[in-house]
Amino acid sequence: PVTFTSDTKQVYSQNGKDGNVNFKCYAEVDNPTGRAVKCDFESTGLSCGVLGFGGTESWKQVIDSEGNAVLTCKFHWLKDGTPP
Repeated sequence: PVTFTSDTKQVYSQNGKDGNVNFKCYAEVDNPTGRAVKCDFESTGLSCGVLGFGGTESWKQVIDSEGNAVLTCKFHWLKDGTPP
């Protein structure tokens, strides 16, 4: 399952020297499968969107069997600090 939630527990961002910005979001969601579920752009065809950053195809989501979800989205910024 792909997670859509407005009840995110924590969001972290990390700026890399290479111009990449990584967002990591943590949430508790329903996981009716009872097992870990992994998805990404290749398996869903969906982009990760962050308000003010646009969308990216470079993302992954892992939901453990207890419903703890971690979504990681990677954005590449230009050297002048603007998104491509």
